[in-house]
Amino acid sequence: MLYRKFFKSMKKGSCFITATDPKICDIEALLEALDNGPLAGAAHDVAALQTGDMDNPFYQRLLKYPNVLVTPHVAYFTDVTVRIRNDMMIDNVEA
Repeated sequence: MLYRKFFKSMKKGSCFITATDPKICDIEALLEALDNGPLAGAAHDVAALQTGDMDNPFYQRLLKYPNVLVTPHVAYFTDVTVRIRNDMMIDNVEA
């Protein structure tokens, strides 16, 4: 969905932020836009990356870019969301 044409259409100096699966965003096109195109930086919260998998080739590749912030998809995992999820489960069982 997000391919070369998309990245080339961005204004010079743009930043790209995503929390999608790597299949949604053409990573080659993203890196090309960082190297040669309009992108000044990117942040990628990688949903397909397991927490703590520092050897993942995709993760390692993105880490080589100083203007890219890459994180495993863990923002949802907080004390508050765990409590809400547990409360929803209990409500569903009781219903």
